[in-house]
Amino acid sequence: VEGNKVCQKVADYSIMWKQPINVDKTVVQLFYSQVTRPSVDIQMMGVKLAQVAIFKYLGFIWTEKLSLKPTVDRCLENVQRSLNKLKWLRCNRKLSTKTLRKCFFTYCFPHLAWIFPLFPSLPKGQQEVISRKYRSAIRLIHRAPFISSKDLFVFTQERPLSHYVSNYIKKRLK
Repeated sequence: VEGNKVCQKVADYSIMWKQPINVDKTVVQLFYSQVTRPSVDIQMMGVKLAQVAIFKYLGFIWTEKLSLKPTVDRCLENVQRSLNKLKWLRCNRKLSTKTLRKCFFTYCFPHLAWIFPLFPSLPKGQQEVISRKYRSAIRLIHRAPFISSKDLFVFTQERPLSHYVSNYIKKRLK
C-alpha cells in the first residue's frame, strides 16, 4: 500500500514537470532479512512493477539482502583482467619494475581504489580477498612470486593496501 502511494507521487511529479517515466523499465526491489522473500504488488500508472532480486545502479550491484559481494566480485574481476594484461607486458623482459609499477598504479589500482569507501564495512573475509589480490599484484610487479606475505612489503619497499585505504578515508573525513 505504501509503495503504491510513493509510486503514485513519483508519477504525479513526472506528469507535472513533464519528465516522462518509462514504466516498462521501472522495477521494485525489496531489502529484507527474512528467510523467504516477501511478495508485494506495487503498481505505477496502472502497470504492475516487476520485483527483482538484483539491481545495478551507479556502478553498485544491489542485492535484496544488501550484500556487497557482487560489487566486490565485479571489481576483483576487473583487477584480474588488468593483471592479466600486466603479466603479458611483463613477459617482455626489457620492462623495468618501475615501468610495471607505473602500469599497475595507472590501470589496475583504480579498480581497487573504487572499493576503498566500502572497505571498512566489508566482512573480514572480503577484505582479505582484496588484500590478497593486491599482494599478488605486488609480487607480479617485483618479480617476487615466492616472498611470504609477512616479508613482501619489506622486500619490495611497497606500502600495504591498508595504508592506501586509511589515507583515502582520512582525506574523505576531513
